[in-house]
Amino acid sequence: MLDQRKTFAARLERIAAHTGNTNATLHIGMADQLPQAALKRAVLGRAKPRQTPSSVLASPLALLSGAVAWVWAQWALPVLLGSTELWVALLAAAVGLMLLRLVLGLKGPLMLALQLMGVAFAVFGMHNAVHVWPEAFASLFSPDWVQGVLASTAPMTLSMDILPN
Repeated sequence: MLDQRKTFAARLERIAAHTGNTNATLHIGMADQLPQAALKRAVLGRAKPRQTPSSVLASPLALLSGAVAWVWAQWALPVLLGSTELWVALLAAAVGLMLLRLVLGLKGPLMLALQLMGVAFAVFGMHNAVHVWPEAFASLFSPDWVQGVLASTAPMTLSMDILPN
């Protein structure tokens, strides 16, 4: 009986000193109870934001996805829709953009703005890539399209004249 009292007294001292393993549970009355979020912070510490590859590389990924959506629209339009209209190309790029947005998990208006900037960079600058790599574009699109782009645009300029004729 005396050992139990000594053990209990020693436990009370540890609890009062906040040292060692006390296995104590803090009970708070209903009137003094902390909100759930504050309780989690108090128990678990401040939560760290989730680090995912998309959060680290989100801006370049958004720009690149916009450019990819435009290139895909340029490649798919003559094949799937048989159209060379600019508004159809922009609509197809918007559909591709939204699909990439869903797949890559890009959220928020900033990411959408960056994606649209990627589309704009691709619209105004894709012919420069055709001037640099005509053989690669001839294998992806068609040699006639590449020759049309090379004939109608000058290198290192901004132009929208890249739709197939």
